[in-house]
Amino acid sequence: TFITRRLAEELWFEYLEIKHSDIWSPYIHWSVGKIAELFDEAKKKAPCIVFIDELSALVPKRENLDSTSLYKEEEVNEILMHLNDASSNRILVIWATNFPDRIDSAIQRSWRIDKKIYIWPPDSEARMELFKLYLNWRPVSTDINYVELSKLTENYVTSDIELIVEDSARNAFQQDSEISMSILLEIIRKFKPSIWKNELEFFQMEDDKNKRKIWFAFED
Repeated sequence: TFITRRLAEELWFEYLEIKHSDIWSPYIHWSVGKIAELFDEAKKKAPCIVFIDELSALVPKRENLDSTSLYKEEEVNEILMHLNDASSNRILVIWATNFPDRIDSAIQRSWRIDKKIYIWPPDSEARMELFKLYLNWRPVSTDINYVELSKLTENYVTSDIELIVEDSARNAFQQDSEISMSILLEIIRKFKPSIWKNELEFFQMEDDKNKRKIWFAFED
């Protein structure tokens, strides 16, 4: 979300964000009309970036739908139709998901949404900078070792690091002290990263597959 908002600013594009809750309705067929309204709004604002968050909830694999969820087929077809016309309407569609394997295959075909960019957890240097950023305005002791903090938080995402700092600040306040290295280490020992190792391994395999597709395309 942060990346797409900054991209819209850099391109001087209007920005429209679509979440599953924006189109959900207890009434069958109502969601299809809402999807059309949102893309019509994007067309009026064009050039416009349409960011679809958690795409797997909005466009699930149709072969996995049961009899009570067949209305979702209409929603998928409606989105596919608008994707076909997006470029001619000066609309750039970007989506995000944590479950790429759950997305309907038709939406990933060429000239729809065919480019995949995997956003990995921050690397060692980025983690150090994140700790500095979130600790910057707080009362901090002089014993903070940012290199050590970075080593201990491999595969932690940005929100994990922010929460570690928040919890450390809360503990320091309760102890009427500055945020010290020992307090940060105590919180990290209790904290589990948001992304599990098996999830990272899955995304790595998917990323490798995507890179091979791009390589073969260039070879051809």
